[in-house]
Amino acid sequence: MPKPGTQSRIIGIFTITLGGTSRTSELVKLGNYDWFNEWITDDHFPIQPHEAIGRTIKLVEFDRDPNSEEIIEGFGRLGLKRPTYEDALQFGVEHPDEQCKHSIVFVHEPVLDPDGRLGVLALHMGVRRRGLGLYWFDVRWGRQCVFAGVRK
Repeated sequence: MPKPGTQSRIIGIFTITLGGTSRTSELVKLGNYDWFNEWITDDHFPIQPHEAIGRTIKLVEFDRDPNSEEIIEGFGRLGLKRPTYEDALQFGVEHPDEQCKHSIVFVHEPVLDPDGRLGVLALHMGVRRRGLGLYWFDVRWGRQCVFAGVRK
């Protein structure tokens, strides 16, 4: 449950196109990252071929350090739903400069990482380097992060 007074706001709206026969490994390569978590593979993040569909991604910031459940609740108040990991991979391909402004977390349905913890994808900006990481779902996220929701 969010603390009283927790505010969120949309700071950017983007479109992406999902679909076709692209696999996770191809999208990681097309993302042209300086680094990526090597556990992000076709086996761990399978994408089924499907018809092309347009998606509207809205980037949301919070006025404090939210946890993942607060983010999901905030999405509901803003009329957004959770993204998929395919959204994260495609966003990194189509809008690579956005993660140079702030880290973008995709609070999709989490996957079990190699350590048995729940993880989600994030487009991260390091010291002049773009990255694709797998981060723990059960953390409090810093205010330097923004969160990708999908228009319903």
